[in-house]
Amino acid sequence: MVTIFDTRILRELSSGRTNILDAGCGDGRQAPYLARRTGGSVHGYDISDERITVAECFKKKHKIPNATFSVANHDDFQPPYEMDMIYTAGSLIGEDEIFTPFYCDVSSPLMAAERIVRSRLIRYS
Repeated sequence: MVTIFDTRILRELSSGRTNILDAGCGDGRQAPYLARRTGGSVHGYDISDERITVAECFKKKHKIPNATFSVANHDDFQPPYEMDMIYTAGSLIGEDEIFTPFYCDVSSPLMAAERIVRSRLIRYS
């Protein structure tokens, strides 16, 4: 769920961006917001066909031509163009990749998650 705080952060970070990637976009609610806000191109992808279908319907309903969507997973996705911002709402970390606090100290899950996200995003740089 995206909060008002998240939307404010997105507004600030997306200022001046022209090519934005929404990694693991789900039903695509943020991509149209970013497309309208920046006037640039926004591409969202998600592993779920159903979620991308919802995203396409949302885009069509709100007449947002500069947002596109595709079905892909994080490891196989290839950006359709060079991106100058990548947005994700925690989708880069799979359930099987988070360590439970029972097996390690409290800070370890966050550090492990950071390594996973960095390894997946570094190929876009």
